[in-house]
Amino acid sequence: LATLPGTPGATSISTVSIALSWNANSNPAGTFFELQRSTGGPFITLASQTAAAFTDTGLSAATTYTYMLRAFNGDGAATAFSAAASFRTSDLGAPVPPAAFLGAALGTSSVRWSWSDQSSDEAGFRVVQGSVNVSGDLAANATSWLQTGLSANVLYGPYRVRAFNAGGTSDSGVAQRYTLAAVPDTPTASGVSSTTVLVSWTAGDNPAGTVYELRRSTGGPFTLLGSASDTGLTPATTYFYMVRSVNGDGVSSADSAVLQVVTLQPNPPAAPSGFTTSVVT
Repeated sequence: LATLPGTPGATSISTVSIALSWNANSNPAGTFFELQRSTGGPFITLASQTAAAFTDTGLSAATTYTYMLRAFNGDGAATAFSAAASFRTSDLGAPVPPAAFLGAALGTSSVRWSWSDQSSDEAGFRVVQGSVNVSGDLAANATSWLQTGLSANVLYGPYRVRAFNAGGTSDSGVAQRYTLAAVPDTPTASGVSSTTVLVSWTAGDNPAGTVYELRRSTGGPFTLLGSASDTGLTPATTYFYMVRSVNGDGVSSADSAVLQVVTLQPNPPAAPSGFTTSVVT
């Protein structure tokens, strides 16, 4: 018969694993050992192997596991079981904080928040603003959340992404992001003269304080104007105008549709007055 093996001992313990080893006693190399485990109920077989060591993985934190083993001879006859040994996995600590948290505006009504998952034991994530859970609980291993139903050119945040598990929580750094500004409506012209055009437009869904860029062309590239009152123009000339909005992060919208305006002909000079004639003899 095989010799009764030594009681299993733990060589390392973590929140999710226990590394075990035992003395083969006088059993020769090639002897099979059967390792069994219990968490308080019936024992189950974990391994049948010739090595005198085994790492039990996929365990739960702060949980006690009990092990015992026996040896088999070459005819398959088993020894009695060794003495049982119990070990407790480590308490679960808070997850490692997420990294590289940032927001990217996808449009006027949505922002995608993304991060790098640095932990292997989180239960999930939350995007939070102070103590408010903005996103609701997200799944473990998640690396992004799409926030929708927002308003144009509005700042959202500051937010943090929080990893959580039964051992606690840990937060990333802070991120905030403006949604994109809405494309302005097509500009209109008023006060057109031979040298001046006054351009105006409606803000659409943009809030007060939104910055706009008005640009003009005479058929070539568009250039930025400093004012909506475009002066110093050439009479009887066609000008093209379009406007775009800029959000709080300095990101421009698409351009509006193009407004075409022709300045007026110059006024003819005034007729002379006081013209008299005299007869020379």
